[in-house]
Amino acid sequence: MEFKNTLQGFTGISLAELKDRAELMQRANNKYVLDTNTLIIFLEAMQNDFCILEINKIRDFTYHNIYWDSPNLRTFYDHNKDRRKRFKVRFRYYLESNLFFFEVKIREARSITYKYRLPIDIETYQTKRLPEALFRFLSEKIYQHYAYTLANDFIPSIQNSYLRLTLVAKESVERITVDHQLLFTFEQQKDNLPFNRYIIEVKSTTGRSSVDRWLQHNHYRPVSKCSKYSIGVSLLKLTHKNTQFTPTIRRAFHKPMDSFKHISLSVKPPS
Repeated sequence: MEFKNTLQGFTGISLAELKDRAELMQRANNKYVLDTNTLIIFLEAMQNDFCILEINKIRDFTYHNIYWDSPNLRTFYDHNKDRRKRFKVRFRYYLESNLFFFEVKIREARSITYKYRLPIDIETYQTKRLPEALFRFLSEKIYQHYAYTLANDFIPSIQNSYLRLTLVAKESVERITVDHQLLFTFEQQKDNLPFNRYIIEVKSTTGRSSVDRWLQHNHYRPVSKCSKYSIGVSLLKLTHKNTQFTPTIRRAFHKPMDSFKHISLSVKPPS
């Protein structure tokens, strides 16, 4: 059964309403990996309590990301070593709305994530050097949280793209995203995660939402090493190494690490 048929059971919600109800720029996240049949059951169970983001009659949106890291992959290794103080830097392109953003995600104590962003234009999105104004913005946020300074040695790392649908709770401050058809690129290399696996991210103020309880009651546990950036680095840059994300790739996605699948991107980033 095609899971998108299930989306017809949700009431649509606008982007303005989503921001008003559950923008959650400060939040706790839990990620789960479901197969297609379980996703359909999950979506059916959510229909009474959640609306779905809809823009111009579209409910499944295309995201492109360019991640920035140091030459020695500092942000990746901070996550791989499970450091409590870690952050992520990216450019994000929302295809359907033709919007570009510079985004910084900072992990704090108690597993709370803070997200900051600035609008950018297509020329900035395509740059190979992090502009000074964006570096200042990043540095200010890092100093605000961690009280240390950064060197501006950031360079473009891997890219990824995927489709995402977003559910918003009708009553509580909760949001669910469902990411699928994940594609990764680095220079001339390409790889993907199996298209019959879906990353469910439950975003709430506490990390102990009703959705988390539903999933765990049905024997699904959060997948701790499920960063899309780190999975992409493991697949494309560190193929011959076992990282903390290798077990997730093998077990949650049932993908052997040596099975590179060179594919063409169905939707290409702007050029």
